[in-house]
Amino acid sequence: FESGALPAGFTLDPNTASRDELLRLPGVGETLADRIIEGRPYRRLTDLLEVDGIGPVTYRRLKPLLELSPAAD
Repeated sequence: FESGALPAGFTLDPNTASRDELLRLPGVGETLADRIIEGRPYRRLTDLLEVDGIGPVTYRRLKPLLELSPAAD
């Protein structure tokens, strides 16, 4: 893990993570972080595949670091 990376076992919710938190994900730069934020809300993690710049390889790398919180009723 590079410096600033997420601690082991820590996950982010792509619907609520701040831009700075998203930038700590591997392969996520400023442009991609902005696209993730613009694409909210996500109902399933696979919805991230709709974000320009997230393909299958990037998705597989990010998936273990992401977790959606249950939708608030």
